[in-house]
Amino acid sequence: MAEYFYDAQIRRFILQFIRYFSQFQVEYGKDANGNLIYLTVPVRYADNNRVGSAILRNNSENMLNNVPMMVVYVENLKYHREHIQNPTFFEKKSVRERAIDPDTGELKTYQKNVMTVERLMPVPYRLDLKLDIYTSNIDQKLQLWEQIAVMFNPSLEIQSTENYIDWTSLSWIQLTDTTFSSRSIPVGTDDPIDVATMTFEIPVYISAPAKVKKLNAVTSIVASLYDAHGNLADAILQQYELLGNRQYFTPSGYNAIVAGGQVVLSKQPKKGTDTLLTVPEPTNDPVPWRGVINYIGEITNGVSQMAFVDDATNTFVVGTISYDPTDDSVLLFNVDTSTIPSNNLAPVNNIIDPLSAAPGTNLPAAANGQRYLIINNRIGNPTNAPNNNPTGWRNADNSPVFANPNDIIQYDGSHWNVVFDSENTTTIYNSITDADEVPYVTNLYSGVQFKWLNGNWQKSWEGLYKEGLWLLII
Repeated sequence: MAEYFYDAQIRRFILQFIRYFSQFQVEYGKDANGNLIYLTVPVRYADNNRVGSAILRNNSENMLNNVPMMVVYVENLKYHREHIQNPTFFEKKSVRERAIDPDTGELKTYQKNVMTVERLMPVPYRLDLKLDIYTSNIDQKLQLWEQIAVMFNPSLEIQSTENYIDWTSLSWIQLTDTTFSSRSIPVGTDDPIDVATMTFEIPVYISAPAKVKKLNAVTSIVASLYDAHGNLADAILQQYELLGNRQYFTPSGYNAIVAGGQVVLSKQPKKGTDTLLTVPEPTNDPVPWRGVINYIGEITNGVSQMAFVDDATNTFVVGTISYDPTDDSVLLFNVDTSTIPSNNLAPVNNIIDPLSAAPGTNLPAAANGQRYLIINNRIGNPTNAPNNNPTGWRNADNSPVFANPNDIIQYDGSHWNVVFDSENTTTIYNSITDADEVPYVTNLYSGVQFKWLNGNWQKSWEGLYKEGLWLLII
């Protein structure tokens, strides 16, 4: 049994036809200043029910309709055999929808759903409509007739809908016949209203329901629900994994740079290691994020996520993302702090160059427990002590302090001691088995976390991620 279906297709054509005639005017005398008065002639559909007609006549048979007025009604609706095409033909069409702002209702510049529409060949019909023009004198009739008649030379186009994939929305209106007057000679006194009639023909197509399929991409293949030990895999229960309503995408051809709560794209390959306090600069030609994301779908501000994978330590950082309202080349990144690696070294008070800062000089006076990470220059030289020592770096007994760049020093109340010796740390920490041994430390002054890797202090998770090491989770 066929399911109920009604799309008001003929009704839309009739309404659009009525709108064509809704703005015509007639001259209706002059005002007190001698200016012409124009009256817009109303148009309505003629098939009123009995209740509606009674209301218009104030429940009286003695009331006459106001004029001038125009009415439209259907004279005929016939199967249009001349316009028959292959009745078994059907077409597939791929459609990408533009997203709509839920607050303003405005169309956005990025896409939302991707669908395939399968539609059948529509059925041709011929819609015959009549327009009756009610007037009380010949002058009103000629004014309306002259305005209307010149429009159909030979026809007017009509559009029933703005739907992009509706291939039946366009047609044309053709004037086929006219009756100038309903009166005969001699004219009596019974009815002062004269009616002129215009007959129009509109080829229309009636469409059957279309099949709409939403396209989905295969993002995960479950080979087994159990891990190597026979236990139910944790991924099955994670909201970010298989059972979560998430899609994972890794755009190719782009590097991602994350720093300061922002993510930008870079097309140019970067060389070298991102070391202490340095983050690669994006190219001079910023890459708009929407142009990349539009190929895979749509992100939801504050809900969609981005993950960055550190292949050296086999760790990853995840956070929510949103578009920057002022810069299309920037995604705002709010990191999930639970995914940041845990510190295995006590935090340092600051990162300093010992030639420009010392206790009492750009730094607080030495106090028990103070810790500093040294960069750029060494403190003292054991082969020439105590002469080659930066001013201010002395122990309580005036003995020299010795430390190399990248060392961490700590004050115990009387002496500065090296608690992280970068010169004698030989582990490169570049294998998965050593990942848990990578030292992590946080700078209390800036709140930035660092890791010791490949003989350098680096930001633990901020920096450059090459293609394949970052992904979008929408």
